[in-house]
Amino acid sequence: MELSSEEYSHRTDEKKFGINTNTKARRLKFLSKIAFFCLDALDQKMLVKKLLQWAMENQDILSKHIDNKGKIDEKFGQISSSPYLNLAKKIDLIAKAGGSFIVTNHGRSLLLDPQNNEAKPSFVLTLYEKLWFLYTILSYDKNFFLPIFLFLKSGKMNKKLLREKFQEMYLAQLNLNFQHESDQAKKRNFRDLIARIQKWEKPEKYSEHFIDPRISWMIDLGLIYQNEDGNFQYSQEGFELEKRIKPFSSGNLINSWAIQIPETFFDFLAPCLIPKCEITTADSLATEALIEHLKVYFEDVLKKTKSFMRNRVVASTCFRYIGLQFFLTKNISCNYNFLIKTLSNQSFCRDLGWNFRWIKSEKDGYLIKHENQ
Repeated sequence: MELSSEEYSHRTDEKKFGINTNTKARRLKFLSKIAFFCLDALDQKMLVKKLLQWAMENQDILSKHIDNKGKIDEKFGQISSSPYLNLAKKIDLIAKAGGSFIVTNHGRSLLLDPQNNEAKPSFVLTLYEKLWFLYTILSYDKNFFLPIFLFLKSGKMNKKLLREKFQEMYLAQLNLNFQHESDQAKKRNFRDLIARIQKWEKPEKYSEHFIDPRISWMIDLGLIYQNEDGNFQYSQEGFELEKRIKPFSSGNLINSWAIQIPETFFDFLAPCLIPKCEITTADSLATEALIEHLKVYFEDVLKKTKSFMRNRVVASTCFRYIGLQFFLTKNISCNYNFLIKTLSNQSFCRDLGWNFRWIKSEKDGYLIKHENQ
């Protein structure tokens, strides 16, 4: 099932300052399972039931995870599951369609992970999942995620200190974005938000909902770890990410508007998860080689996804999968803009055997396989 443009509500240009999440939404693997369960439309009751069942079957595995916080507890049922369901909706992993939850076009690309082994449940993310979640989290949450990440670079920061300092950091980042913003309506929103944050009576308590889940996400992504003293330190991948965002940072603040996630993710940020890996760009490939690779990837998506129309695949799902697969299997960076530009060439598409239609207003499109292919 595909979502219409009206149902596909979380567009890039509609994202707010960051994700408003709950301190309990800590394990990214639960989000992968939610997407998997929503491949077939499910009402909320059935989705919660399936998620609870999987959580109970794998609670021993979670207890041994490097960071075992964020469990889903059977005795609390829907209350325990709702932080994860809400987060899944906010990052455009699932959406409501006709009274049921369905995985989105963006979410489908996560489920195409060839590394995922359902026979061996684990809360350790595959490299494919790490890249997918890093892309998604930074798309929605770079204004929170990156400043908190930069706060950890001293190696002497624990959760207590982070919570104490968060209000000051949050206000500084908001003011930086406010000064950069030219749209007057958005500036008013920033001004109102700054006024509310300044009035926090118990900032350490409020800060838990910002600090705790993001620290767990960073651990799941392999960017940080907690040492014996309880302080958080960068992993090799974390040091690489810090090096890559340093030109856009000033102290613990980030010029987040300068980091364009869809356009440059695989060139700029994704390599942090594979340190010392030599990355080339897709435009360096010979046309014949590029066509052969794309044919394989389009066929993968066609076989593994459903569509209302025969031989049709959704562009956004394809593009995300192609970017991840090129990066993971070929050490090649292939971003959105390159694919749109390349597939807009009719001669190229004839040789490829697929027609491409991009709908600018929806920031998405379709690819339809030629009948004779």
